[in-house]
Order: sequence, then structure tokens, then C-alpha cells
Amino acid sequence: MAFYSIKGKTEGVFKIQNTNGKDSYSVWDNNNKRFLRDGNMTDSEGNEHNVQDTKFIKRDDFIKLFPHMNKNNKVRWEVIVDGEVLTWEAPRSVDQGLSGCIANVIAMGQNPQLVEYKWSKTGQGLQTRYTVVLAGGESTPADAPNIIGEEEIIIPSEKIEISETEKQVVNAIKQQGQSFGFEQLKDTFLKYDISEERAKKIYEQELK
Repeated sequence: MAFYSIKGKTEGVFKIQNTNGKDSYSVWDNNNKRFLRDGNMTDSEGNEHNVQDTKFIKRDDFIKLFPHMNKNNKVRWEVIVDGEVLTWEAPRSVDQGLSGCIANVIAMGQNPQLVEYKWSKTGQGLQTRYTVVLAGGESTPADAPNIIGEEEIIIPSEKIEISETEKQVVNAIKQQGQSFGFEQLKDTFLKYDISEERAKKIYEQELK
């Protein structure tokens, strides 16, 4: 499996092999400088945990149990770069932007697998931001038609309190600077184990 590396790059152009990314979770071991994707890991109290099961441990609890490790949530895409099919362990913000572009390409009656996309990166460390747009100067997702189906009609409800994870999802969407319909964002919420019903409420309250 050949991976697409963006190390040292600030932008790139690619096509997609398929139209859906897959969640890819691992844990970065700061002591041994390596990623853990399977097997068990021992917490600070001496208890063992399956690596994949730690995905569901709350962030604050994870930090206490594994002070020398970090969660690494990515989305795996099969992309085509210079004619070569590569696996890209993409940041979630890339997945968000790419999913939005794909939805709008489909809305415009085009095949998303024939279109080129361009990613770019600004900032460093915690200030790093990724964006994805259509390559070649075509219309960006914000310029695409906004097609709304009956399933996207959301009944207003009382204000709800959102969790830290939900706030992170909302902020990541807002950072794209683009307008998305609920159906375009639904899968993103589901990836974080947020039910569709609750996702609709969050969308209505925070993003519409």
C-alpha cells in the first residue's frame, strides 16, 4: 500500500478513486515515536485497552490514562496523484472540505471522480488549517447550487447544550467558510457517533 505524503508541502492536486472516505484511527506513542493501530496498550493504572477501543474514551480521560500518547483521527481516501493510486490518511478538515466539494459536483450533474481537487495548507501546529476546492479555477462549493430535499427541512427546537466533541465538529465546518446543506454534513456527524436526530438539532442551531 503506497501512501500519499504531504510532508513539506503546502498544496497539491488530486483526483479521487471513490467518493467516500473511511475512518482511520490510531494512537501516537510519544515515547517510542510510532503509531499504534492494533493490539493492546497499557494505561497509567496498569490496565490494558485495545487500541481501537480507546477511540471512545473521552479526551480528558484519555490524557489522564495515557499521558504520553495522542489520539490520531484521520479519514482514509484513495486518491490519484500524477496517475498513481495512493492512500491518503487525510486530516478531518480535508475530509470535510472534500466531501462538500463532491456533493456540489454531483449537484452540478458532474462525475466527482473525473474532477480534479486542490488542497492547501496554512499555518503550523495547532494553527494549521486545510482547505479543499475544485482545481483549475472552477466554481468552489460556496458557488454551487443549493439543492434542498424534503429530508433537509428541520423543525426548530429549543436551544441545546453541545459537547466539546460537537463543538469541535461545528468549528471545523465553520472554518471551511462555505455553506453546506444538512445532507452534506450528516456523515461527518455520524462519524463522531452523533445521532442523525441530534445532528439535525445542532445543524439548525449552530450552522444553518
